[in-house]
Amino acid sequence: QTIDIVINKLVKALEGKEHLIVFVIMFLFSLLGGLIGFDAECVIFVPICITLARRMGYDSITGIAMVMSGAFVGSSVGTFNPYATAVAQGIVGLPIFSGAWYRMIMHVVILVAVVIYTTLYAERVKKDPTKSYCYNVEQAHLKSGQADQLNYTTTTTLSIRNTLVLVTMIVGFAIIIYGAMVMDWFASDMAPIFLAMGIIAGVVGGLSGNKICQTWIEGARSMMFACLVIGMGRGILVVMEDGMIFHTILNALSGILSILPSSLIAVGMFVINIIINFFVPSGSGLAALVMPLMGPLAQMTGITAQTAVIAFQCAAGFSDCVIPTSSTTNACIGAGGVNFIQWFRFASKMALIEWGLSIVFIVIAAMIHLA
Repeated sequence: QTIDIVINKLVKALEGKEHLIVFVIMFLFSLLGGLIGFDAECVIFVPICITLARRMGYDSITGIAMVMSGAFVGSSVGTFNPYATAVAQGIVGLPIFSGAWYRMIMHVVILVAVVIYTTLYAERVKKDPTKSYCYNVEQAHLKSGQADQLNYTTTTTLSIRNTLVLVTMIVGFAIIIYGAMVMDWFASDMAPIFLAMGIIAGVVGGLSGNKICQTWIEGARSMMFACLVIGMGRGILVVMEDGMIFHTILNALSGILSILPSSLIAVGMFVINIIINFFVPSGSGLAALVMPLMGPLAQMTGITAQTAVIAFQCAAGFSDCVIPTSSTTNACIGAGGVNFIQWFRFASKMALIEWGLSIVFIVIAAMIHLA
């Protein structure tokens, strides 16, 4: 209820300017992605942003995109990403976070393009809900009796209990962000904080012990599909690596890359990394596998190591949103009740925009010999 009231207040305050909410949320998540490599963890914010999107007249896909697409832009460009950027640059012998000025420009340009694309889609859905790629999901939500109906006269006042719940959430999220930025926390480290937040919020919100447990079970049930998908995705990765299947594919693709004209080497690296990422959708893990090959190959063909790193990152990060093997993508769309085909119809066009801009920046980096 507290989240509902806060969302109502936000929507009412910016009524008619909903696109600003979309921009601010995507900007914030892109910052988290660019600064701390925040992408897999974004799944926990998807349900809240879907509720917010629906209150603004948008659909579930818009809510998912507000979180995931923003985070993916930041982590893919990776200005100060301590995982993919640091690992890739370390492998090829570059100073950690070198070339940050160029990545900042990339971040701004690509983020603006993604925000515009998402906003145009959202406004189209608002004008005509049948244009939604997940129209059946939204209709099922309406028929379920859980539709997010606004009633500003009765649902915009925070009670003392609501305020205590809100304070609990703010403190909890502050601890999580601090842990991620300063103490290198991963999802497993954040989980106890979320559990504590839920229990404390339930107590100060006036729920009984049984009601807290029932609510927790309902929440866990809604996330079970996403959890199973993540587990199966990791299982595929283990089979690919332990069976040496991936290494065979990597060797064949690197052979193709070596025969390309020098002017196309950087773009070829980008394309090949997209293909490889389908099998190993893990930023730092993929960097450890491909950069030992891409680094020397770049040097032999006159491409700077920095360009090779950018080609790797943009390919790996921006392809995650459209490949069915990405556990993060599957978790986010699973949390929103959207199937992959519905999401792909939206994300494929966005990915083409991101890839197109990435290629432009990669070519420019190669031309100016970005160091």
